[in-house]
Amino acid sequence: MAACRLTPDEVKIIDLLSQGVQVKVIADLMGVPRGAVDYRVRGVMALMGVNSAAGIVGKAFRQGIIQ
Repeated sequence: MAACRLTPDEVKIIDLLSQGVQVKVIADLMGVPRGAVDYRVRGVMALMGVNSAAGIVGKAFRQGIIQ
């Protein structure tokens, strides 16, 4: 999976997850409902073939999406 397949908001969510920020706080920071962030996280998990937020972060790190 290439980083270009992720939207800027998805990359931002991944970066915040990697810093240990909770989904509710991410939603507040982005000015969207928590459900919108949950939806994006589930979509990214499906796209990346992982089953957890930790899986997203690990795969994103290995693929150079985040540092």
